[in-house]
Amino acid sequence: MAAHLKKRALAEFTRVIQEEKPPEPKRLRLIQKPPPSVPPVQLELHTAANSQEALQSLVAFEQHLPVDLATAENAVRGLLDHFYKEKESFVRVKVLLVLAQVVKTPGFNAAAIVDDLLNAFKREVSHTVSSQVMNTLLVIGKLQPTDRKLHGQLISVANEKLQDTSHLVRCKCLELIGALASCDSMSPVEGESDSLLQVQKMLCSYTQDQDARVRASALRALASLHERGILLDMYVYRQAGGALTDDYESVRLHAVKLLWVMAHLYPESKVTLKKSKEKIRLVDDTFVKICNMMNDLSWKVRAEAAGLLGSLHLVSPRFLEQTLDKKLMSNMRLKMSAHERQKEHFQSGEWASGNKWADDAPRGEVDEDDVSLMSGGACGAFVHGLEDEYLEVRNAAVDSLCELASHKPSFANQSLDYLVDMFNDEIESVRLNAINSLRKMCQHFSLREDQVEIITSGLLKDFNHEIRESVHNMFCCATLATTNGLRDIIFALLDNLKRYPQDRASIWKCMQHLGEHHPALSLPLIPELLSVYVFILVYLSCQVYAAPRRAPPSPLSASNTRTSQCSHVL
Repeated sequence: MAAHLKKRALAEFTRVIQEEKPPEPKRLRLIQKPPPSVPPVQLELHTAANSQEALQSLVAFEQHLPVDLATAENAVRGLLDHFYKEKESFVRVKVLLVLAQVVKTPGFNAAAIVDDLLNAFKREVSHTVSSQVMNTLLVIGKLQPTDRKLHGQLISVANEKLQDTSHLVRCKCLELIGALASCDSMSPVEGESDSLLQVQKMLCSYTQDQDARVRASALRALASLHERGILLDMYVYRQAGGALTDDYESVRLHAVKLLWVMAHLYPESKVTLKKSKEKIRLVDDTFVKICNMMNDLSWKVRAEAAGLLGSLHLVSPRFLEQTLDKKLMSNMRLKMSAHERQKEHFQSGEWASGNKWADDAPRGEVDEDDVSLMSGGACGAFVHGLEDEYLEVRNAAVDSLCELASHKPSFANQSLDYLVDMFNDEIESVRLNAINSLRKMCQHFSLREDQVEIITSGLLKDFNHEIRESVHNMFCCATLATTNGLRDIIFALLDNLKRYPQDRASIWKCMQHLGEHHPALSLPLIPELLSVYVFILVYLSCQVYAAPRRAPPSPLSASNTRTSQCSHVL
């Protein structure tokens, strides 16, 4: 047995290794599956038994829009056929709404159905349906921007329907004229050489309409002409100025916007004030009128007026500075000599008792508008805006104040105190806006100690991280007037670091910029901040300036030299 095992152990075994072939990569065959077969949407209005079923069919078809070109062509024909048959006005309105969306299908010839709509428009009795027909025609006109003949046809129809008794129809007609009117689409009447001037005068006439919605639509149409690149005439300015005293909010809102447009078109034109022969620049007159709207009853009008003031960069400094004072400055009053006053009395034709001309003529109460170049509402406009009860108005006033101050350095220095007071606002968004606005204006002024105290007393302790970081960025750009102001900021930043350690990166960056921008103010604070004696600093500075100039030593020798000097001083 042992011999057998020994023989078996000494036996040479042969091992055969068979290498397996690597598996072949699987080949994937990507097959694009066809999209699920969705039956084309068909508008089957002919199967509707009554108006309710027709309305449900229209709503279901509207949910599947947009559709392909073939479906759109079939749907348009079905919509027009049902429009002629339907008796209920609400269903016809829905048909026109769907039709206005279907004609937007790419490749569809929308101009082909204009004649059908015009024929239906002439026979229509319902005012709601008529206004919707005009809206559909407006959509088609915008889809054909180069078809001047079509635009002229639509404008002619709109002019005819402007005498309609319904405000809905008149508003849509004015909107269509404002969106499509041009030199090529309007045919001038007799005695009117400029067709666009004719359009503008016609639109201005509807700013006196009895319905406020029509008056607002007329002002919007004039603004649409400007947006399309058509130059507005000065006649529009007088009409828009009269609309500022309208009883309705929407009219006043659009009038303010239109006045702002005219101020950018004719800033240097001269306008004559009411009840006075004095002439001022149009941009100044517009600025005064918009400032006057800061006292409007509607907060939307006040917010719009406050936001538009900031872009009137060409306003004269005397009008701009008056917005920060609630009292009318004496140099803004109109002064007349005695000779001019006597000449005015003589030209007026008033009677006299024989001793003095017009001495016993009846006199009415003196209006403040008669003795000043600007209305009382413009005085303190920004003060009223910054104290408004609505945050939208305060934010808009802060933005405009910042923008005007960035272009007028003298105005920036005067408005600094008002902007710093906004740091105590109860709304975070207003405080943040005031901080960022002050940062943009920092190049025009220096912060005083009292202003620094207002900023550091509450803002650096604010719980909002965004406000604290904005204050740090503002201090990076600020210029300080005194050493005490810099000391207050440094200790306030150290207190901020204790309260909110996560602000360390922003605080260190702020410290760096404060030192770089105020080297003269930082030097007296070194003994207090580093807790060293003054004579040590003086001695070290003298040693540095008295040392002979040599070649720059190696880093090792320089470190040994500094060590020996410090040990000698100590």
